[in-house]
Parts: sequence; structure tokens; C-alpha cells
Amino acid sequence: MSENTLVGIGCLGFLGTPTLVFWALAMFTDTQAGRFYDSLSDVRNGTAFCLPVIGLAFTIIGIVMLSEPLFPGAENARIAASVFAGLLLILGLVFRFPIPLPRWMYPQWHAARRLERRRAALAAASTTTSSANRTPASTSSPPEEPR
Repeated sequence: MSENTLVGIGCLGFLGTPTLVFWALAMFTDTQAGRFYDSLSDVRNGTAFCLPVIGLAFTIIGIVMLSEPLFPGAENARIAASVFAGLLLILGLVFRFPIPLPRWMYPQWHAARRLERRRAALAAASTTTSSANRTPASTSSPPEEPR
């Protein structure tokens, strides 16, 4: 294997993909692993922006490095993808500073939304269960008196 292939596999397999998996766990699950990965971030925008951007940049770099032996004539595409990945890395570093982002980009907002949905589903299930356990009211009306 060439040196570029090994670097590509390293970027893609050891840096890019696991970073995106950790971000998805921290952002969209209430699992113990998700809470742990969210707690690893030392800045507010770490999980919200830096993890996905850096993971995507390393994934692009890995794909670029792996594509060199497969597509030797696609030099312009590799240069464009590398520039894009570099810009993503710079953007990820800029957002390490406490720049406010929209609420939906933070894992705490997603966790609160999941909790609200769970509570609404439990409330709906409890009202359905309690109404199903009631005895049905009689549907017959009392006879009318003649006039």
C-alpha cells in the first residue's frame, strides 16, 4: 500500500467516521454514551458545531487520499475537496469561540424536545388507557312522555 492510502485510511477510519458517530450519539440519543460524549466538549459550540465539521473534514480528506490511486486524473477534484476540507477545519476552529448558534444546533435542545415528546406520548397513552377502562355510558335515552 502506498503512503497516501494509509494516510487516507487513517483520516477516514480513525478520525472522521468515529467523530461523526460520537457527534450523532451526543446530539440525537439519550444513551449513556451520548451523555458521555456531550460532556467531553469543553466549549458550548463543541458538540453543536465543531464535532460534525471536523468529522466531515477528516472524512473528506480520507476520501481524497483514498481516491488518488483509483482516479489518477482527477487532480482538480481532489484539490477542490482538499480546499473545502481545509475551510471546514478553519471554520471548526473559529466556532470554538462562544459564538451563539441557533437553539436547534445544541444537544440540550434536542434532549428537551425528546423529553417533551416522551411526556406527551405518556400522557396520550394514559388518557387512552383510562378511557378504555371506563364502562361505556348507556346509549339509550329515557322514553319520552306523551303530551
